[in-house]
Amino acid sequence: MMYNRNMDANFKIPVDVINDCVTRFLIDQEPEKLRDNIHLCTYLEQAYWFYIDCHVDEDPEKLFNVPFQIFIKQLMEVTKLPAPGNRSVIEMCNEFSEYKHRVNTYGGALVNPELNKVLLVQSYFGKSWSFPKGKIEQSETSVECAIREVKEEIDYDMTPYINPESVMEQRIWEQMTSLYIIYGVPENTVFKTNTRKEIGVIKWFNIDELPTSRRDKNRSIIIDAQYQANRFYVSIPFILELRKEIRVMKELCLTLFGRPTYRQDEDKYKFLKLYYYKVYEQRLAQDRVSRSEERTRREDREKTLHQASLIQAQTARMQAVEAARE
Repeated sequence: MMYNRNMDANFKIPVDVINDCVTRFLIDQEPEKLRDNIHLCTYLEQAYWFYIDCHVDEDPEKLFNVPFQIFIKQLMEVTKLPAPGNRSVIEMCNEFSEYKHRVNTYGGALVNPELNKVLLVQSYFGKSWSFPKGKIEQSETSVECAIREVKEEIDYDMTPYINPESVMEQRIWEQMTSLYIIYGVPENTVFKTNTRKEIGVIKWFNIDELPTSRRDKNRSIIIDAQYQANRFYVSIPFILELRKEIRVMKELCLTLFGRPTYRQDEDKYKFLKLYYYKVYEQRLAQDRVSRSEERTRREDREKTLHQASLIQAQTARMQAVEAARE
């Protein structure tokens, strides 16, 4: 987060601005959620970004882009909002930061029709390149989260094209990131961000030129400072897997369509029909195996019961013979 380091150390956010943020994001929340640090900090973060994106932008001469901790401290002083568990502001923020690093994220890996380029985004304040993605919200499924985040960040609706089984997953530290691969996105698609000060640049990259490690210096893309390998550290864990998935997709398209390309609207119905037919065939085969295994188990049980009855009958005869001798 960038902020004005020359701001007055005694700067106070105006009370009316704080009250506006509180009214929008805190006043209608359930009391028990305001007593939970994670829920409270989530609402405070929403209020903070509203302050930065709206109030500061409208009056940059009087307001400053203060750090999140200062915003929370001043808001709680004005509103007399109690800290959950008597935590300090630093403790609240540290716990919230740790929580955010554990929350799973979902997004999309958009690939062009020629299956040789992928879309990446650069953050507004930072310099790193990543796939469009974001953190899952309560009551969301992974697919719903991916669709929402991609729509918010680049204004592209994945809904008609998403395949829940075409997904890459990587665990980075404590956070699991899942990316749904969307093939055949036209390069002339007009992308724009629906968020403020979150996405700076949206750009297509040649997949074979992307680095696979931070020390990768052999890619032709690395000719400019903004494209150095360490700028792709968020994307790097997925690049090799994405190349593998694309090779398989090219072979599949060559088999189905006679060309190693995928035209989204033209090919998707035939592709899905064949894909789901293949899945259906696999399920039928599994059912046949299951029925065969069940039949074998049933026959084994019947044999065991039959053998047990024979042994029982033989034992009874032997006991009868012994009794007759006595």
